[in-house]
This record gives sequence, C-alpha cells and structure tokens, in this order.
Amino acid sequence: TSEIEKITKEDTVRQSRNQFVYGDNDLQQRKGYIGLSIGPSFAVGDLSDLPVGLILNLVDFGYLFTENIGIASKWFGTAHMESGETFGVGGLMAGLLVSTPINEKTNFESKLLAGFGAYTSYTSDAYFGYDLGVGLRCNTSEKVSLLLNADYIVVSDYSSINVTFGVAFRLK
Repeated sequence: TSEIEKITKEDTVRQSRNQFVYGDNDLQQRKGYIGLSIGPSFAVGDLSDLPVGLILNLVDFGYLFTENIGIASKWFGTAHMESGETFGVGGLMAGLLVSTPINEKTNFESKLLAGFGAYTSYTSDAYFGYDLGVGLRCNTSEKVSLLLNADYIVVSDYSSINVTFGVAFRLK
C-alpha cells in the first residue's frame, strides 16, 4: 500500500520589480535617505585657476515617490583657499531624483537640482544656481547607506565639479 494521499502543485511566486525595489527585503523597503557627504571640489570655467578645494554637503536628501522617481535636495558649501583668502559658494537646492536599482543593495541615481547659492569672495551675493549630479547609493543595512556622488554645480560665474563620499540614514 502507498502512503501518498494527494499530490498538489504549488503556485510559482514571481517577484515584481516593485517588490525588488520596495519589497519585503529590509535593504530595499526604505524609500528615502538623509545624509552628510564631503569631498574635493574642482573649480572649472573662468575660475579654474583656483586650487582644489573642499565641498561639504551638510544635508544630502532623497526620497522616492515611485519605483524610480522622487525628490532630492542638498545644503552645501564649497571652499577654495588662495593666498590666504577663501573663495567658494554655499547654497540650498532641490529638484528631481531618478533612481535605478543595479542590484538589491545598490542604486544608480541622477539628480537635477535648482535653487539659490551665495558666491563668497570679497563680498557675498545670492544668485540662482543649479546642480547636475550622478551617484551610487549602497544600502549597507536596514538603516544606513553609503553615498558616492559626482556633481557639476553652477552659481553665477562659479562652477565646479565635485566628488563626494558620505553616509546616510535611511528613511521609511
């Protein structure tokens, strides 16, 4: 005699792209981040003779509303020292974030930000500015991401290419 009473077929489970981005996996269910990043700043254009400086993003923020589209903002400052004088810009910008998962831990991101910046040399004046950026965000745990970004910032006559590395707290 046989002890098999019934043979059934289990349904196959397919993971959608949305589940991959936001799904049950703790590494991907958080949709936003807020962090701090720092790195070298290379002045380009009319001010390209300035020495390599420093950029500090005091707030590096992103939040996805859909799988790939969201908002981003940054509060930043750059500084270049030459002959004992400091030159640079500081600003607050916000705009569009486009994020594409590379794998379950890493996203490729691009940003188009606009806002205001203050160019600081001998005087300080506020101007409209923009930031075009790309980066990688690696989710190392449920609550922490590492950030690697490259940005092109323009505020008035000042423009710079910046490479930053940072750490971010992940938001739900």
